[in-house]
Amino acid sequence: MDKREMRALTIAATTRLAPDNGCWKVPSQTGEGTYRVVVTGAGSWSCTCPDHEERLADCKHIMAVEITVQREAGKQKVTYTEMVKVTYSQNWSAYNAVQTGEKEMFLRLLAELCSTIPQPPQAIGRPRLPLSDMAFAVVSKVYARFSARRFASDLRTAEAAGLVDKAPSFNSVLRYMRSPEVTPVLSRLVEVSSLPLKAVETDFAVDSTGFGTSQRRSWYSQKHGRVIESRDWRKVHAMAGVRTHIVTAVEVGPYASGDAPYLPGLAATTAANFPMREVSADKGYLTKNNAAAVERLGATPYIPFKSNSVEPAVQTKSTHCRLHRTPRRLRIVALRVAGYLDMVPIFSVYPRTIRLEASCTLKRLQFRSWDPHRTRPPPSHLWCRIASCTRTEGKRRFLVQSPLGDEIPLPEGVNPGEQVSRTSASPAW
Repeated sequence: MDKREMRALTIAATTRLAPDNGCWKVPSQTGEGTYRVVVTGAGSWSCTCPDHEERLADCKHIMAVEITVQREAGKQKVTYTEMVKVTYSQNWSAYNAVQTGEKEMFLRLLAELCSTIPQPPQAIGRPRLPLSDMAFAVVSKVYARFSARRFASDLRTAEAAGLVDKAPSFNSVLRYMRSPEVTPVLSRLVEVSSLPLKAVETDFAVDSTGFGTSQRRSWYSQKHGRVIESRDWRKVHAMAGVRTHIVTAVEVGPYASGDAPYLPGLAATTAANFPMREVSADKGYLTKNNAAAVERLGATPYIPFKSNSVEPAVQTKSTHCRLHRTPRRLRIVALRVAGYLDMVPIFSVYPRTIRLEASCTLKRLQFRSWDPHRTRPPPSHLWCRIASCTRTEGKRRFLVQSPLGDEIPLPEGVNPGEQVSRTSASPAW
């Protein structure tokens, strides 16, 4: 037994070795690193240590692995499978044909798409450039990823090919790229380009992403005590079909814009061109308005709930509650609440404490009183004082002190201080 075999026995006895996806990691006895022992295609062992690479023979790490395998397998033959990367054959003739003719096909389709843009009417002034040609120039410039001056030669080539009527100058291209009037034109091009898949897509998904611009912004950070500079970027909100990934509607907003406000507009634009069945979104779009907007379009929203989402209470929301009418005066109590009232209204016609039962937060209680025989109501607003607030069985009970100082006769059949709900109130009130 030589020194390598003795060291291999020591490694196998003191170290727990186990395969990991066909690879054995054996620690080094002289350092802190590890060596990889794997099975080669010929069925032999291979190690990454210098001893095995120089001698091309079994090292102590390979011997330690073999000892571990024989010990655990009980002299039985063990087969290890080598992990290989699965590759797929490529149709190179079709791939090369598509890649070499992509730009030519893209420009031809873009010119056909831009030809549908109508020219705005012009009464006076210098004749404007055709809007279809400028839309073609703006989109193709972004596709080429050239500067405006270097892109001028591509526009002359497009003019010679009949894709545009006249090649505009680079200044005109930059001016139209900054013009807000081009934004709805480009959005309409996105919508029109998705129409060929109208019969395929019925389910859609909405999301947002950011992209940087050539401009930069800087600000002074009071926390870090220095000027911070970063690239300015924009946020694009898009709705796409889940089957073909075709973009059906798009809106671009500031980098700090939220996602939820853009869902109703994107869904309405898509529903105008596609039969909409489902709309999927992430938690950032979870609002009541978004769910209602999708349902109004005849689709089903699929938006996951947030961790703090609660089931809405089954009550009727009430923000303005009328009490009763007497022969002498008209008395109205307006309840400003944020939530739901369980009993509305609860009142007392005499100066006394009245009780309100609600599952909400009472903001304010406004009381108005005037004589209907007068020509103009007095501009008096008497505010009631909340005496106390208690919580019982998940409901808040408010004690409100009325500031009235005059007595008003009760309607027939009503006792002083009686609590009356709106559902059981008389229609005469």
